Parts: sequence; structure tokens; C-alpha cells
Amino acid sequence: MFHGATAIDRRRCGTAPRTAQLVAKVKLKAGSDCVHELIIGTLFKNRVKAVASLADRPAIVLLMAGWARAQGGNANFAHGRDRLAHGFLVE
Repeated sequence: MFHGATAIDRRRCGTAPRTAQLVAKVKLKAGSDCVHELIIGTLFKNRVKAVASLADRPAIVLLMAGWARAQGGNANFAHGRDRLAHGFLVE
């Protein structure tokens, strides 16, 4: 994940969505293993433990293994009157 013009985030962001996308396209199924490689070469090994549903939406249960070093942290907060405090969905 990129931040601004120069910073790159090495977290496994994108690994779970990419795996869910492969399940949705029937390229992976429950019990399948795959490896997700980040743009900087970091590898995360995944196993689709189960295909499920959550709130009437398709979902997966994912086991993930990999290594990344904590480089910093941040805190997010939302004002009590923020109408987007609990997220939003773009369709």
C-alpha cells in the first residue's frame, strides 16, 4: 500500500482481498493454499480454511502466515456525530 508519493507500507494489505477474489472466481476453494507476493517481494502464505457467508454476503475464513516488522503505528478515531464513523460501502 502506498502513502503519498514516497512511502510504502509492507503490511499484508491486499492479501485477504486478493484471496477472496480468487475464491469468488473459483480459482481457489476451501482447503486451497496460495502465496501472495507484495510488490516489494514479501511473501504471505494463505490457506482458505472455509467458504462462508456473513450478513448474507460471501466470505472466507483465511489462515495467513508471513513476516513483517512493525515500523510504526497510528491511531484512528471518529467523532461521535460522524455519519461515516462505522465505514461505508461503495457499490
